[in-house]
This record gives sequence, structure tokens and C-alpha cells, in this order.
Amino acid sequence: GTEFHRIIPKFMVQGGDYENFDGSGGGCYETGGTFSDESFQIKHDAEGIVSMANKGRNTNGSQFFITLAKSSHLDGKHVAFGKVIKGMDAVRDMSRVETEEGGRPILLQRIVVTDCGVGNPPLAADENIHKDDDESIESGKKKKRKKKKKRKKE
Repeated sequence: GTEFHRIIPKFMVQGGDYENFDGSGGGCYETGGTFSDESFQIKHDAEGIVSMANKGRNTNGSQFFITLAKSSHLDGKHVAFGKVIKGMDAVRDMSRVETEEGGRPILLQRIVVTDCGVGNPPLAADENIHKDDDESIESGKKKKRKKKKKRKKE
């Protein structure tokens, strides 16, 4: 999963540092380095825009952020590549956790995304999108064990 290591209320939540989980790492997953800016076509014109975090032009790695409000001052500086289409209420909830200086969530309020839904079927209309209880976690573990057993038999 990915940890959200920086939260600035009414502006953005940031994650994607798979190396150090604190914003100091997170090079390109394949090469470890950075990669060039792509298109600046998508604008930071609303909450829920998903965009690359960087340290200047052509310094994209694995870190990204989700806007909590219109942030036009980022246009042309950060490559936006998507928008939260379901679950923005969960992102807003994330933005309200208690943080330390610098926007880092306090230790007992870590935010980690373990399943973003990519490749999964859409949620049913009545399904709670930010359900995170022991039952759902245990169910996921059982599914993984079943897959491993099936592979061993083959």
C-alpha cells in the first residue's frame, strides 16, 4: 500500500513514497530515478484532482497528491493525471486527521491505502466505500491464501 505522509487541510493530501513513507523517497518505481513531465492538459480546477508531486520540472517519481480544492497555481507545474470519481468523502476524512508540524499525520493516525480499486469490479451502490474493519481485512487474507494454494496445486 501507500502511506499518505503529508496533509495540508483545504489544499491537498500527499502520498506515494514507497521507499521511506515520509516524503523523502519515492523515485520512479521502475528505474528509481525521475521521469519527464508529460501533459499539462488536465487542470487543477476542482477538488479530487490526482497529480504528480515533484521538485521542479521533469522530476516526477512515485509521489502524488490529491487536491482538496481548486488549485490553479499548480497548472503547468504539476502533471495532473486523474480525478477521484468515487470516495472523495474518504479523502476529505483523511484531510481532517491530526497532524504534526509539516503536515505529517500523528503516529496513531497513519493513513495507508491498501486497495485502490484498480482492476476490481465497481462497488455496489449500497457498499460502504471506506469500510476498513477486521472482517474485510481478514477476508482479503483468506482470498490470498486460497490463490497461493491453487497455484501450488497447479
